[in-house]
Amino acid sequence: MNLVLVEDNEGLRSHWLKLLARLPGLKVVGVAGSALSAVETVLATRPDVVLMDLHLGDDNGLDALIRLREARCGALILLMSTQIEPALRAQAIALGADGVYDKASEIDAILGRLRGDLLVRPDDEEARLATLTELGLLDASPLEELDGIARLAAEIADTPVALVTLVDRERVFFLSRVGTELREISRSTFFCNHAIGAETLLVVPDACQDERFATSVAVRGEMGASFYAGAPLRLSNGVAVGNLCVIDRRLRALSEAQQRGVLVLGRAVAKTLELRRCERRLDGETRHRQRAERDLRALALRDPLTELPNRAGLNEQFSRLQRTARGSRRQITVLVVQVDRLDEITRNLGLEVSDRFVTTLGQRFAAAVRSGDMIGRVSCDRFAIIMDAPIQGSVALSEAIRIRSEVTRAVDVDGLRLHPSLSLGVAVSPQHGESLSSLLRCGERAASRASVAGGPRVELYAPEQTGLSQERFQLEGELREAIDTDQLCLYYQPIVDLQGQCLCIEALARWHHPRRGVILPDQFIPLAEERGLIESIGHVLLHRCLAQIVAWKRQGLAVPRVSLNVSAHQLHGQFDAILLSALARHGLSPSHLELEVTESALCLHGEQTALILSRLRKAGVSVAIDDFGVGYSSLARLRKMPLDRLKIDQSFARELPTSGTGQALVLAIIAMARALGLETVAEGVENEAQWRVMRELGCTGMQGRWLGAELPAESMEDWLRLRAGKPPAAEADAGAERMPG
Repeated sequence: MNLVLVEDNEGLRSHWLKLLARLPGLKVVGVAGSALSAVETVLATRPDVVLMDLHLGDDNGLDALIRLREARCGALILLMSTQIEPALRAQAIALGADGVYDKASEIDAILGRLRGDLLVRPDDEEARLATLTELGLLDASPLEELDGIARLAAEIADTPVALVTLVDRERVFFLSRVGTELREISRSTFFCNHAIGAETLLVVPDACQDERFATSVAVRGEMGASFYAGAPLRLSNGVAVGNLCVIDRRLRALSEAQQRGVLVLGRAVAKTLELRRCERRLDGETRHRQRAERDLRALALRDPLTELPNRAGLNEQFSRLQRTARGSRRQITVLVVQVDRLDEITRNLGLEVSDRFVTTLGQRFAAAVRSGDMIGRVSCDRFAIIMDAPIQGSVALSEAIRIRSEVTRAVDVDGLRLHPSLSLGVAVSPQHGESLSSLLRCGERAASRASVAGGPRVELYAPEQTGLSQERFQLEGELREAIDTDQLCLYYQPIVDLQGQCLCIEALARWHHPRRGVILPDQFIPLAEERGLIESIGHVLLHRCLAQIVAWKRQGLAVPRVSLNVSAHQLHGQFDAILLSALARHGLSPSHLELEVTESALCLHGEQTALILSRLRKAGVSVAIDDFGVGYSSLARLRKMPLDRLKIDQSFARELPTSGTGQALVLAIIAMARALGLETVAEGVENEAQWRVMRELGCTGMQGRWLGAELPAESMEDWLRLRAGKPPAAEADAGAERMPG
C-alpha cells in the first residue's frame, strides 16, 4: 500500500516516518509540507492513502482536501491535528475525509486503521510472483490476441471497461485494456487482489456499498467503478497470475450467459498465457543447452593445463587456414616442439613442478608466436605451432629458431631454476602432407630425430628419416601372422567403486610378439584399422574374452561384467547380431559384457552406430564412452547415444590434484554426465591424491595402476580370488593334491 505523508513540522515528520516504516507492506511514496505541495505530490504519485496534518503553517489542510476531491482523487484521506473540535471533525468528514484523528492521543488508532487496510496476500504469493516472472509480460506492450479477447469481454458483458490484469507484488498491471488509459493501479484495494483468490467469477454488484472496496481508488478515483466482475487467470501450476475483468460505472448485474462468457474468455486468456510460459521455458532450456554445448565444445578443444588449443582445437584452426591458403602462393608450416627430459623432471621433482614448468612454456610460446600463427599443446611433452608463411625464403626455419631462443630462458619454480631444452621439427604442406595429422606426424618424427641427435636443434622433416613404408609393410605381415598363430591376448584391469568393490574388469588387447615382446594396442590397432584387419582381431578378442568369463564363472569367481574395447570400424552391418550370437554360444547373458567405444566411434557412422548400440543395450549389453574429453562430442549427440557410463580420459587424472583448472574441467564433465544419467569412471588413477580428488569431485568409479594393474588372465584370477577371500589358484591346487583320495 502506497502512502503520502503531509506534515510541516520536520521533527514530527521524522517521527511519523519511523512509525510508518514498522508497518510491513506499507510504502511512503511522497512527503509534503504545505497544502500546495500536498496536492501536487498526491496527484503525481496516486497513493492509496494520504495522512495529512490539518494545520500546515499558514495553510489549511481542508483546502488541500477540497482540491484533491475536486480532482477525483480516490485515495483514503486521513486527517490529524491536536484538540479537534466536533464541528471541525464533522466538517472534514463532509468535505470527503475518511477519518479525523487527534495526533497526540490517537496515534494507535491511526496505525490500526492503516494496518487494517494493508494488503492481505495469498499463501502461494511467492510461487505466483515466480510464475509472473516466467511470463515476462509485466510492463510489456499489449498483446494483440489478448486485446481482442478484452474487447469481446466488454461486448459480451456490455461494459465500457474490460481488462486483462497481472497482479504484481504491489500493483496491478493492465496487460490489455479497453475503456481506460490507465496502465496500472495500486494492488492494495483493487478488486483483482481478491479475485485472484476466487475459484470462479468474482462479482461485485455495488462496490460503493462493499466494505472491501468502498474506499478503493478504483471506486472513488477517475475510474469510478461501481460494478466489477473478474475471472481468475489460473495456469497449469495452480496459481492465478491475474484476472480477466469487466468494470462499469453503473450499478448492474450479469446474466448467467454473460457470466459464462466471461469465464470462458478468462480460460482462453489463461491458455494463451500458459502457452507463452511454455515457449519462454523452452527458449530458456534451448539457450541453456546451447551454452552447455558451447562449454563442452570449448572443453573438448582446450588443453586443461595450459588452456591452449589441444590437437582437436588446432585441427579446427588448421582447416580454416587451409581453406584460405588454397589458390594463393603460400604454404602452411607446422612446427612441432618437443620438451626434452620432461619425464625426468616429473619423476625427480614431482608432477606439480612439471605442470608449472609446462604452463610457463605454454605462456611463453603464446607470447612468442607471430600474430596470426596458432599455438597448441598436442601431447604431454609436445607443442605445435601452425604458421602461414610465403613460399619464398626460409621463413619457417628462421621463425623456429627465433621462437626457441625466446622460450628457452630459465624457468623458476619454487626456487628451482629449470633450463628448458627444446627439439623442434618442421613439416611443410603440401610437400609433407595436406592434413594436420600427417604434418604433425612428420613434424614429430623430425623433432624426435633432433632430440636423438643431441638436441636442442631444429630439423626439417625428410622422408628418408625413417624407413616408415618398409617398417609398416613388415609390421602388417607380422600382424596377419599374429592373428593366425594365437599371438593376440587380453590383459585385464579392474574398475572399482569408492569402497574398493569391483564394478567391472576391462579387457585390454596385447600382442605377444616373438621378437619385440609385448606390444601395446596403440602400436598395432591403428594399422589394423587402416589395413582392414580390425574385424578379424575383434572376432578373436571377443571370443577370448567370453571364454575367460566362462572360465571364471566355473571357478565360482564373481565378475560383475567385463568391458571390451570396440573399434569404430567394427560398428556396422550385423555387428550386434554377431556379438549376441557369440554370447549365446558361450552360454552367457548380455549383462556379462560391456562395450567401450571412443568419441570418434560415436561420430564415424552416426545414426548407424547409434542404432547398433541401441539394439545391444536393449538386449542387456552395457555401453561406455572411452577416453572422454580428448575428442569432440556434442551434447546433442551424447543425449541421443545409448550410453551407460562415461570414462574420463587419463590425461585429466594426471592434471590432478594440483591443477585448479583440471579439477574444474573434471567437475564439469561429471556434472554433465549426471545430467545425462550416466555413471562416471576416472581412468589413469595412479596415486592416492588423484583418487581422493576424483572421489571429492563426485566420480563413482576408478581405474588405474594404483587400484589394480593390467594383469594377464591367470594373475587376474588370483586377484579375484583374494577379493573373494579364496586362496590363489596355485595354493588351491596344492591343497587339492594333499587331500586324501
